[in-house]
Amino acid sequence: MPEPIMEIKGISKNYRIKHQAREEYSRLSETLVALATHPVRVYQNSRTKKERFWALRDISLTIDKGEMVGVIGRNGAGKSTLLKILSRVTYPTEGEVVLRGRVSSLLEVGTGFHPELTGRENIFLNGAILGMHKVDIERQFDAIVKFAEIERFLDTPVKRYSSGMYVRLAFAVAAHLEPEILLMDEVLAVGDTQFQKKCIGRMKDVSEGGRAILFVSHNMKMIEALCNRTMLLDEGRMVMVGKTTDVTRRYSEMGGGHGEVYRVVTKRMDWIGLANRDRLDELTPDQDIELWLDFKAGMEDASNLEVQVQLFNEDDVMVLQGKSKLVHEMISARMGEKFRVKFRFKSPKLAPGRYHLSAIVMSGYRFLHVEKVDACNIVGKAYFGDALFLDDVLSVVIPEYSVELVRDPR
Repeated sequence: MPEPIMEIKGISKNYRIKHQAREEYSRLSETLVALATHPVRVYQNSRTKKERFWALRDISLTIDKGEMVGVIGRNGAGKSTLLKILSRVTYPTEGEVVLRGRVSSLLEVGTGFHPELTGRENIFLNGAILGMHKVDIERQFDAIVKFAEIERFLDTPVKRYSSGMYVRLAFAVAAHLEPEILLMDEVLAVGDTQFQKKCIGRMKDVSEGGRAILFVSHNMKMIEALCNRTMLLDEGRMVMVGKTTDVTRRYSEMGGGHGEVYRVVTKRMDWIGLANRDRLDELTPDQDIELWLDFKAGMEDASNLEVQVQLFNEDDVMVLQGKSKLVHEMISARMGEKFRVKFRFKSPKLAPGRYHLSAIVMSGYRFLHVEKVDACNIVGKAYFGDALFLDDVLSVVIPEYSVELVRDPR
């Protein structure tokens, strides 16, 4: 019996978290007096407290050649930590990992790329990191460029690339440079739908070619379409591993598959929430829909910002989209400033059901992208004249319309 291409043996990861003791602001003179009169107390109040946090606890898994295994779980469950250990970005506190082959990983947008180098140079850099010879990289070069669709920008520094271009090139490099093990962490969420379909097809080809794929995603439909076996993590522990449909069902029972999901996060922007959510529970199809999106600027000032909001129905079909730049000037925010962007959709006449939103903040590239935010509930009735529409509506929207009968038309 052949050996597994990957063996995860009881790995755990522990971090030490520091907490700075909180104290009230005081004048310099007061601090000096306190230091002179109670030096021990001042020292004790200034010390940081340390806490141990287990990001992963006793995870074991084996993966054979040609297997495509999914990893699911809520935010903070330990999925990304697991992939970082397998990629050797960090090391486990306990346990060991045995990898029998080259590993290529797509952990986040831009990982493994040097921003000052061109797309062409980064292809050869990534190949060298994987331990490939130059002749092997050159043999796959044209296929990588064609798949990534970046021919015009091949000799442009990748720091000029959009997040979508980053992902296209990163995926093309990882999937064509023939690693035995491919690790992916939600990177396809940035690409467009057509490119996602192309990536899915390529992933199936890679798997059928005998290579192993470990795929982390919040998209249950994609997990079920790609993976025969899936592992569910919760608070750093493995809840279950088995047939994908069984695992996703268990995840749904735990309340998973819903809730806010961060796709792109940078230190330049934080998501606070949907401020008026409590007002959106019993809307009728003919009412306006207002969405108040609250953000906080991060570690530096931000300017020329565009905010986008997308509203999806329960089948993940986008039904509404709003872009601030089309009806408002570009937005700016000072470091640490909280700000709110209000969108109003006038009488969109959406069909009854629950809706969730995606919010995007960008300025050339994405500062923030959050999805699966519970947004509103449209109740099952709406009046247009004397007509009453009930729950049996199958269309995405309920437009106002009239009907006229013409007998013997000429």
